[in-house]
Amino acid sequence: LLLDMAKGFIPVLLVRLFWKGPLPADHLAAITGIFAVIGHCFPIFLGFKGGKGVATAAGVFLALYPLSIAIAGAGFVATVWVFKYVSLGSLVASLLLPISIIFLRPDKQTYIFSAWVIASIIWWQHRDNLKRLVRGQEPRFK
Repeated sequence: LLLDMAKGFIPVLLVRLFWKGPLPADHLAAITGIFAVIGHCFPIFLGFKGGKGVATAAGVFLALYPLSIAIAGAGFVATVWVFKYVSLGSLVASLLLPISIIFLRPDKQTYIFSAWVIASIIWWQHRDNLKRLVRGQEPRFK
């Protein structure tokens, strides 16, 4: 979990700390976060078959806007607590990321955009989980 989070956190943090180019650091950091999640979900060295992207996305937004991770994390915990599905908690958390930024920092359009793109990737990666949830065959967290 921590290593997957680091895949998103470290590159975004490095851009925010050291980028001095013509594009604002926040913009490049948000784009970097999208590519960190894409790289995790579709790694070239594993035949483009990777993880679901949730922990990497958490690392991205921990570096971009930590309050959004607190909100998404609370949504994840509450969903898993009530419904006992980790996949459902991940999907709820991925939707709470852009929604929380819209309400708390509507001026951060690049963060909102990157959060929607990353949420879309997470939902795509969870498509089999969604099918199992609909059929009532998704394993519950115990």
